[in-house]
Amino acid sequence: MRPKQKHAAPNVKLLLRIFWTTFKIGAVTFGGGYAMIPLMRREFADRHGWVEAGELVDMLALSQSVPGGIIINFSTFIGYRVAGAPGALCAVTGVSLPSLLTIMAVYGVYAQFRDNIWVSAALRGVHAGVVAMIFSAVINLKKDTIKDLFGWILMAAALLLSLFTTVNTLWLLLAGAVVGLVRRKYFSGRGIS
Repeated sequence: MRPKQKHAAPNVKLLLRIFWTTFKIGAVTFGGGYAMIPLMRREFADRHGWVEAGELVDMLALSQSVPGGIIINFSTFIGYRVAGAPGALCAVTGVSLPSLLTIMAVYGVYAQFRDNIWVSAALRGVHAGVVAMIFSAVINLKKDTIKDLFGWILMAAALLLSLFTTVNTLWLLLAGAVVGLVRRKYFSGRGIS
């Protein structure tokens, strides 16, 4: 990530753009935080150029490492990076508001139709789409994170451990951090990649 920099008082136009960008993402993305990652990348890195793709990967790792919902944490980091605390507040409000409004509108109706075969079928279709969006996020993240054989080996080990053991994800993240630090300290510059 870039060095921490002091944020000047952001202008209202920038804050509104942050809010509107995250609001749109929150309004059109189903499936939670991981499904939103490709849209966040496209909007914040590719379209607006507010952050670099590599920074998004760092922010995602931090978002997974702290308590709370991943998309709330992710939005907070991005908003803060772009416009300080006011940007973080706008990003979190923007990404959360569509869900809040939708839940308030749907709550009473869903209880009446939850056992309807058509509603169940539609939700199964949405679930399939969410899996595709998460898979897309994984593929896009791979481009920015796995750059050498070491990265592939580390990713494969973490994947196998998460699929075939009951190791807590937090321990996998911490182990990955330790392995990365050890590699950096003892093996960088020695041709090990």
